Amino acid sequence: LWTILHFLMPKEFEELDIKDFKEVFRSFVDNMKKTKKRRIFGSAEDEYVSQLKAILSPFLLRRLKGDVVKDLPPKTTEIILRTMGKKQGEIYEDIFARTRTIIDDANTTGNTKELRSLLNARIMQMRKAANHPFLFRYLFNDERLGELSELLIEHASEWKGAKKETVVEELYKESDWHLHTLCLELNIPSLDKFLIPLESLSQYSTKFEALKRLLPMLKKEGRRVLLFSQFTSLLDILEVYLARVLRLSFRRLDGSTNVSLRQEMIDEYN
Repeated sequence: LWTILHFLMPKEFEELDIKDFKEVFRSFVDNMKKTKKRRIFGSAEDEYVSQLKAILSPFLLRRLKGDVVKDLPPKTTEIILRTMGKKQGEIYEDIFARTRTIIDDANTTGNTKELRSLLNARIMQMRKAANHPFLFRYLFNDERLGELSELLIEHASEWKGAKKETVVEELYKESDWHLHTLCLELNIPSLDKFLIPLESLSQYSTKFEALKRLLPMLKKEGRRVLLFSQFTSLLDILEVYLARVLRLSFRRLDGSTNVSLRQEMIDEYN
């Protein structure tokens, strides 16, 4: 931070070297390290934060949408509550039950050091379950996975001669949709029975069922829709669902999208 400030304002910071700068905020930094919190409340710490804000404010430009685009319509929010279907709910409740077990065990043993990271991972899994059960290995139970492994060893060159246990272990943590895509891409007739019927995409997910009703209606009204997800694996399912089931045109933009193509895609969307 001092290096950047010294580069931007060398005259103002020439008399305050980095040692002095560190000393000013040493107490604040030490407290941050001890508590591992992003913000510490208290008069002294608040004073340090105020000093930092005063130093940095001339170099920060914050623009709100209202400052840039004056003709934006007012924002309205509507939350549509949906009840998960049976199979989707089973996965969600199973994750929730295991999460409760982790919390109870931690409280019993007093070992809560890694509890937060474990809980964050579990919550992420619950969010995935609320989106679509095909993000987990649900349809491909152990029996089907074993049968698929045998056929891959027999017909797929990549697994030719491999041991069944090795193939099962490699596929064990993959999701239903990943295994479906694998069978589709290999294009081996004997694997067709493992393909997931596309009409079941909405049958297994209450959110996809809602999209089936909402998106054609919004298109008819001339609206444009933005669907956001933190999971690229969910975008993979959505991509097929929109194109093959709902037959709607769309543009997909994620972290892997080439930078040179992004503005072009945004312009096409607009």
